[in-house]
Amino acid sequence: MKRSREDIEKYRRCEASVKDCLEEDKTIAVILEELRINKCHLREPQKIIHGRCGNPMDEKSRPSETIIIGHENAQDEKTAFCGSMRHELLHALDVCKSGYDALNDTHVACTLIRSYNLFRCDQDEVKRLAPVLDKKASHKEHVRAQDPEQLHQNCVWKLAVESMMKNQKYDKERATNATRLAWNHCYNDLKPFGKRYIDSKDGGPS
Repeated sequence: MKRSREDIEKYRRCEASVKDCLEEDKTIAVILEELRINKCHLREPQKIIHGRCGNPMDEKSRPSETIIIGHENAQDEKTAFCGSMRHELLHALDVCKSGYDALNDTHVACTLIRSYNLFRCDQDEVKRLAPVLDKKASHKEHVRAQDPEQLHQNCVWKLAVESMMKNQKYDKERATNATRLAWNHCYNDLKPFGKRYIDSKDGGPS
């Protein structure tokens, strides 16, 4: 099936974004090196481009959902694209290295917890998801709710649960139970970095 000019232009924009992320994002370089060390065979840029963008000339190899372009804020487009690549490459590392099973609820929860903990929960996201306490909440609850680590954990927990409900179609109870079972081990698993990172233009440490 012949692809439209728009499809081809989307592919070219996606290809350019992938190349920029490979060259400029330090966290992606770390994940790719870990993939290489573990013989996960995702090092070749062309494979990554094809996986992210598909082939605009071949309908079967171009799932539309893999093209992550056209964000409303053009200034943040590359940041969002690189963030999406980090998320998926870390997931690929977990699949390759940790015996990930997509049918195992705790495995699904674990890779989401790791990704949101390492990358996603920057200050804006933490504030957006911060708990809202009513007047009946105790002083201890208010103090706890303002603790940076507790706020970060709250952010990671909520995003993991929301992701499973949206993408895996889990109900809230199933998603919450999976998150609870995976939490302690996976929240503290910071490999391959040893520290948290946030979505930033240079992929720098938090």
